[in-house]
Amino acid sequence: MTAQGKIKHTARTARGKVKEIVGRAVGNKRMVRRGKTERVTARIRHTAEKGVAALRHRGKAAKGRTQEIVGSATENNHMTMRAKLSKASARISEKLNK
Repeated sequence: MTAQGKIKHTARTARGKVKEIVGRAVGNKRMVRRGKTERVTARIRHTAEKGVAALRHRGKAAKGRTQEIVGSATENNHMTMRAKLSKASARISEKLNK
């Protein structure tokens, strides 16, 4: 997930919370509902994007493992080293995503 996506979802969550608070302050139930809906929707989208990013990183790691095995079997050092780099990159990206 990109930093831009995190900012976008955080802003939407905050905007929903503000609507909810203002709605309560003025006694507007419709605004309270809309704010709560907006806040929950932003959290759901954020969670979904995190899941997609995690799957993407796991796919890269699996590809790296496969390349490493093939490189070792064929004694191709270049492929093995590239695969190790790919695995490490995927692990780092996954940790940063959390």
